[in-house]
Amino acid sequence: MSDFFLDWHLDDSNPQVVYIMRGVPGSGKSFEALLLAAAEQIFSSDGFFGTTKEEYIANWKAEKLGAAHNFCQKNVRMAMQRRLTPIVVDNTNVVCRDIMPYIEMALRYGYRAELKEPSSEWWQTLVVPYLGKFVAYPDELEVAAKTLFEKCQHGVPLVTIRKMLIRWHVNVSAADMMKSILRRK
Repeated sequence: MSDFFLDWHLDDSNPQVVYIMRGVPGSGKSFEALLLAAAEQIFSSDGFFGTTKEEYIANWKAEKLGAAHNFCQKNVRMAMQRRLTPIVVDNTNVVCRDIMPYIEMALRYGYRAELKEPSSEWWQTLVVPYLGKFVAYPDELEVAAKTLFEKCQHGVPLVTIRKMLIRWHVNVSAADMMKSILRRK
C-alpha cells in the first residue's frame, strides 16, 4: 500500500472518522464519548449486556465477553458501511489487540482513526502519570484503582480495575497500528 493510502487515513481532512476510546471503568470515558458524537453513533460492548446499570450487572458474565465484543464490532462495521460519521467505540481498549479490529475496519472502510482517552481530572492526575509504571508504584495503583472503582457506573470489581491499570499498553497510536497492518499486507 502506498504512503498516500495511509496519509488519507491519518489526514484531518478525511471526513470519515472513528474515535476509539481508551480508559478503564470509572475514568470518564463514556462521558467523553458523548462529547464526540450523538448516543446513536456510540458503540460499546457494554450494550450487549443491557442499557441500564441494573441490566448490565444482572446479565454480565465473563464467558460472554467474546460475544459482547463481536456484537460491538458488528455494529461498528455496519455503521461504517452506512458511512456514519463520527463513530465512537466506547470500550476500555486496554491493550493493542482490543483496538486492532477497529483499526482494521478503519482501513477497510476509509475512516480516519483517532485514539482518545478521558480528560477527567482523576484520570489525568491519578492515572496517566503512572500508566505503564504501576507495578513500581503500588500505593498510587491502589489510590487510582479505588477512585475509579468509586466512580464506575457498571459495578466492575476493584480487582478487575486494578488488573486493567497494570496491563495498560502505553505509547499506542492509531498511525503506528495502521502502519503495522499495512506492512503485513
